[in-house]
Amino acid sequence: MFIMRTILQNLWLALFFLPLSLSAGELPEIYETVPSRLFQTLGPVGAGAKEVGEARQKLRQEAAKMDADAVVAVVCESGGIKRNGLMWAKETAYCKGMAVKYESSGLPQK
Repeated sequence: MFIMRTILQNLWLALFFLPLSLSAGELPEIYETVPSRLFQTLGPVGAGAKEVGEARQKLRQEAAKMDADAVVAVVCESGGIKRNGLMWAKETAYCKGMAVKYESSGLPQK
């Protein structure tokens, strides 16, 4: 009985934590250049946030919605500081790129 209970507890823990570990690994990679692997272009993708790191993470999430393997030719711009009346405010960052899906053969382009 003890062994069966231990097995069920371990199974429950595995099923509970499995979706969390899979979702973190499914986000597409980000490249500032074009990779040498063959790929199919899915379309442009962009995302904005207060910090560049957050914008890059949101860019990966948006590309994941398109079922992309990677985002290539990524460019991030930080807005800097702007004046709003008597106050200064930090501008937001914006990242954009092209969502791509790798070809199954994976051979380099010529």
